[in-house]
Amino acid sequence: MNRTLVSALVLSLAGLAAGSSYAADAATTGKTRDEVRAELFEARRSGDVLADGEIGAKLNEQHPEQYARSSLDQPKTREQVLAELDQARRQGQLAGAGEFGLTVHDRTPLPAPQMAALPKTRADVRAELFEARRKGEVIANGETGATLKELNPARYSRAI
Repeated sequence: MNRTLVSALVLSLAGLAAGSSYAADAATTGKTRDEVRAELFEARRSGDVLADGEIGAKLNEQHPEQYARSSLDQPKTREQVLAELDQARRQGQLAGAGEFGLTVHDRTPLPAPQMAALPKTRADVRAELFEARRKGEVIANGETGATLKELNPARYSRAI
């Protein structure tokens, strides 16, 4: 009997502590239960809640076709997009071709590439490829990066 009384007392004190901390949290946010429920309802309606899975995306990000767009997300007209593009051009905010994260003002001129005296002909390249295959110097597969000679040394030992 004594043990049951102690267990009941401990459980009631734990419940009391949990309830008071919940009440303290509710008092600091200043929101009523109805306000919180309304926010939750609106978040579910707009898809602004996390979807199941590990990527951390919201439902409206994974399935935008299922949720209505807000007035802030209205698509721009062609004229608006062209005006923004023209303004970005004038301000030098466009990245150069093939460059990411750099604006026109950020770029420094690159040195001119050094060309070899004479470029190789197609026949020269094919001859080099044939020789590399014969010696086992070509990459065997894309996963390990090992050459044929490294994978089969006995086969290519005499091809030197």
